[in-house]
Amino acid sequence: MPTTHVDLVVGHLRAKALVWRLCDLAGCQRKPYALWRWWHLHQEEQKDDRRKWDAYFKGVTPRPSLREEMYTHFPSLRALFDNPLWLALSADPEHRQDWDQLAARVRVGDQPLGGLKSSASLLLFSRVDWPCLGLMIILLRTQSNRFLLHRKWLQLNFYHFFYIACLQAPLLDFQLELYDLLTELLARDVDLHTVIVWPDSVEEFEYQLGMYYFMLDGIRTLNWLGNVEAQHALLLWTLMEVDSELITSIAFIPENCPIKWPLKLRRIWIRRSKLWQAMPITVDHYVVPDPFC
Repeated sequence: MPTTHVDLVVGHLRAKALVWRLCDLAGCQRKPYALWRWWHLHQEEQKDDRRKWDAYFKGVTPRPSLREEMYTHFPSLRALFDNPLWLALSADPEHRQDWDQLAARVRVGDQPLGGLKSSASLLLFSRVDWPCLGLMIILLRTQSNRFLLHRKWLQLNFYHFFYIACLQAPLLDFQLELYDLLTELLARDVDLHTVIVWPDSVEEFEYQLGMYYFMLDGIRTLNWLGNVEAQHALLLWTLMEVDSELITSIAFIPENCPIKWPLKLRRIWIRRSKLWQAMPITVDHYVVPDPFC
């Protein structure tokens, strides 16, 4: 998958997401000098290369050899940099991407995406953790009848995926940039009016995002899961499908008044959790990170 063939704007966003996430994982400030100091404390070879770190914070992509060194420290950074999201966000006129062909190469547990109600498609559409957002955009950009029903379903539900993904690191720090990029992309390639409830302005986007944050924060305070934000996102989506009224109730429950899992919801969660782990999602050689790792 040619993830290096991305637009200049998307490439800058990807580079900043990479270096900011490196700072978070290293436990240092998101500043060039702080990261430069941390890096030199953990590298045997010392170089007077402080200036280049300034450039990375401005959106210059680190060279492949340096990225490989980053991945040695934090392997999850590779999955971030290579994620299909960056390709999916790109217009990339010089490398005309065949979105139908790319969508046809998506595998869920070694199964291609079948019809809308196939097990592979249903499982993909249950994944609102941010690494799957790019796959949703790829499907939206397809043209063939093979993925017509997938596009129709996403036109009705994509906004949920986008808001929930924007509340997860590393997209949490680039919400407005993503909103601008996607608004332009959807208007050009999909017909923005067919994507229901897409916000008409930044103000509306931020207001709606606050509502999703409120719901997601209610999920966190339940303490039903560990401290893994991808799982909180997945549980929120499961609740929205199974019992949307319970979400409102949860959001208003004080943190010191815990409630038990509803038995029906817990059974659904356990069943889905097993499927998510047993059926990894891949595109070519890229493996979408497991939300339980």
